[in-house]
Amino acid sequence: MLATIAVVVYTHDLARGVLVGVVLAALAMAYKMSVISVSAETREDGVKVYTVHGQLFFGTMTAFIDLFDCAGDPGRIEIDFRASHIWDQSAVEAIARVIDKFQQEGKSVYVTGLDIESQKTLDKGFS
Repeated sequence: MLATIAVVVYTHDLARGVLVGVVLAALAMAYKMSVISVSAETREDGVKVYTVHGQLFFGTMTAFIDLFDCAGDPGRIEIDFRASHIWDQSAVEAIARVIDKFQQEGKSVYVTGLDIESQKTLDKGFS
């Protein structure tokens, strides 16, 4: 908002001020959506649970894949998406890659906590 006001005062052109405000808001939203992280804990039953935080889409898929320690984890893994959302097929591909990495290490992986839209996107990608 301050950038919009500054541009309007400097240029005396409301259209330029609004344009600067829209561009800055879009950049801020893109940055906010591009942050993805996982928190991990091992339950008493020996299952390691990764909870994904952030939006999973083409812009975050590479970072998502790098967040997992496949070699150092126990035999059973749960990836919990209740604090995340799957947006596109790139996200489905990233999940498939992570599952494949775990399975190559001889580990079983379960995906949980998906909302309805994310579940539909995932099902569409795996069918």
